[in-house]
Amino acid sequence: NAASLATVWVLSSTHVAQAFFEELFGGGGGGGMQFEMGGQQRRPPASEWPAGVSDEISRPMSWLKGTEWQWNNDEWALKLDKSGDLEAPIRQCQRDNCKWTAENGKLYIALGDAGVFKLDAPKERPQNMNGQKLNGASVRNSRERLSLKFQRVFDHDAADLDKDLYESLGLPDDADDASLKKAYRELSKKYHPDKNPDEASKVKFAEVRDAYEILSNPDKKILYDTGGME
Repeated sequence: NAASLATVWVLSSTHVAQAFFEELFGGGGGGGMQFEMGGQQRRPPASEWPAGVSDEISRPMSWLKGTEWQWNNDEWALKLDKSGDLEAPIRQCQRDNCKWTAENGKLYIALGDAGVFKLDAPKERPQNMNGQKLNGASVRNSRERLSLKFQRVFDHDAADLDKDLYESLGLPDDADDASLKKAYRELSKKYHPDKNPDEASKVKFAEVRDAYEILSNPDKKILYDTGGME
C-alpha cells in the first residue's frame, strides 16, 4: 500500500545519504573520519582536551594561527583562527563551536560530537610552508585518520601577535638593553640581504629587525612584556 511504499522510500533515502557521507569523509571501514547522520546515530558530545593539554596555544606554535588547510584531500578548507576557534564546512562546526589548540609539536582540533583529533605539527614555523602536511587521528579511535595540507595564510597578523621577540634575538626574557643591542647587531649582520639573498635569510632579517624595534623602545617593550600589545 501507499504507506508501506513511503516507508521503504524513506529508509532507502536515509541509507543512500548515509553512504554518501561515509564516502565523502572516508568512512565505510576505510579508516577515514566518519560523521553519522540522524538523531539516534549521533555520537555523544566531544570531551574536553586530553589530560595535560591546555586551551592556551603555545607561543612557538602560534605560526598555525590564521592558516587555512585542505581537508583530507577534499576541496573543503579548515581555518585556524587566532582566537582558537576553528572554521570548517561540516555539520559539527556549523552547529557546535569547533576549537583548536597546539603545543609540543601537536595540533589538537575538537570537532563537536566527532571528537578530538591529534595531529603532528612542526614546533616552529617551517621555512617553506608550500606542501606542508599535518597527519593524525582521532584521540578515541586511531582508525579515524585526518590529513591537512597547507593552502594559505588568511590572517597575516595573527601569528605575529604571539611571536616571542626575545626568542627571535636568541635571548632570555630578562635580557638587558646591552644584550638586546649586541644580539641585534650580530644577527642583522649575519642575515643581512646583501650577504644572504635567499628567502629564508630575508625572513629572519625582518624578524630580527621587527623584534629589536619593539624591545629597544621602552614604551613598546613594557606593553609587550605585560601582554598589552594585543
